[in-house]
Amino acid sequence: MTLAVRNTDVGERAAADIQTTTGRDDLRAARLDLADRSTIDAFTADWTGPLHILVNNAGVMALPSAPRPGGLESQFATNHLGHAL
Repeated sequence: MTLAVRNTDVGERAAADIQTTTGRDDLRAARLDLADRSTIDAFTADWTGPLHILVNNAGVMALPSAPRPGGLESQFATNHLGHAL
């Protein structure tokens, strides 16, 4: 199971907590920032194997308007474009 996370330190701790709770030993955290196209491209390029389920639950709201890498506005990139990419 892969946890797609913006912060891999936090993701690794979450994976460890899940492993402790469930006994699963097939967990990993991988960097994915839906507002940053380069991390989306890197994540998908690194993906191997089948995809059985995908849960898209990332989103941001009421942020100050700020461009992200690639020039996209952060809220639009995170909530709309990143999931589609």
